[in-house]
Amino acid sequence: MNKVQRLLLGIIVALCLFIFYFKTYPLRDSELISYIRSPLETISEPITHIPVDITLLIVDLKYNEKQGVKICEIQPGSLSVFNGIDYIHDGYGLVPKMFCKFIKHFQTLGWFVFHDISDNKFKDILLEKGWSTEESLETMLQNPFFVSLARTPVKDPHNLADYHGVLWARQWKTMSMEDFRNNFPGIILIDGAVFPYKGDKFKMSHLLTTDERLIKLKPMWNAYPKVFSQELVQQIVQDIPSNILVIKPMKSTRGNGVIIIQKDDLEPTLKYILTEDKVTLDNNPDPSYNHWGHDHCNGFIVEEFIESDPVRAPHLDNNLYDPTMRVVFALIYHQKKMNVVFFEGNWKLPKISLSEPGTLTEKHRSYGHDSNFLSVEPHLLHKIEDQLREPLTVLYQQMLETSH
Repeated sequence: MNKVQRLLLGIIVALCLFIFYFKTYPLRDSELISYIRSPLETISEPITHIPVDITLLIVDLKYNEKQGVKICEIQPGSLSVFNGIDYIHDGYGLVPKMFCKFIKHFQTLGWFVFHDISDNKFKDILLEKGWSTEESLETMLQNPFFVSLARTPVKDPHNLADYHGVLWARQWKTMSMEDFRNNFPGIILIDGAVFPYKGDKFKMSHLLTTDERLIKLKPMWNAYPKVFSQELVQQIVQDIPSNILVIKPMKSTRGNGVIIIQKDDLEPTLKYILTEDKVTLDNNPDPSYNHWGHDHCNGFIVEEFIESDPVRAPHLDNNLYDPTMRVVFALIYHQKKMNVVFFEGNWKLPKISLSEPGTLTEKHRSYGHDSNFLSVEPHLLHKIEDQLREPLTVLYQQMLETSH
């Protein structure tokens, strides 16, 4: 079979599936009731050229009764690993199963670039649920079945259910997302809205300064150049009046490079990570420090330290911990309306309890491995979701209006 014949066969198969899809899987809004509340009337329609969007995110946050929610980090689900809920409920791939169930309300065909998803369990579940995968976006665009569907226009570009499938890809080297949407109007790009901010703590933190409803959720912070000086230390102390400070890289994942210190230790810590030679830093066994040996950004972030109300972990000798809550959610833009869909939340515990000897980083930065997870009481999780819903919708509007 020659190339033309293969292409014609792909088009025929695609058209058959296209007809089957619309006859078999019409969108039934009643199916979405368990996931989606009514859109917030206080949020205006975004001014965006992106007609639809589905973005999977996680937010790591601190929570205490006095200060409420304080966001530590927001990052794409493709960069995240979802071990917490699996440990708590003794399951496998529970978040990806929820995500696939949600996607199925709109679409039945999905593709993903294999190496663009960090969580191996997520990849397993996507394949189990019938998604197709390729090694790269370039090889994806050589798949005649995918291309034939992707090039087919949709009846209503503002309806998620009118598209012919979804694509999850993180590396866009040979083609921009804007060019992809123009050339392949039949496919929904997952995480399209968050792409300009992926893996960049500075850009995401800056986005949280654009509206009062977002500002109040973020600890006091600022960004600084990676050039050590006494003036730098003095400026940070002046900007962030906190006895405990959090140093963060602008780009990292899984807590690498995050250091929590007393204000008095700021000068020697900055001197070490900003002036020590690369070999010494790389050989430091602590990822909080060895990250700085290969950090290529020109700046770094310092943030006010926030604690959660302590929680007791019965499975860890009933010790008290300063937890970080991870909330998993999707942002959707459908029929010109934005919404937030919460999937789950769990406590991530630090490496050691508050009563054990150790560094501030070990006692307060989430560990997220082994058994260091704890369930969140449902009433508290619902309370936090209610505090997050409107600000996250505001954040989503900012993303949609600045994405291409």
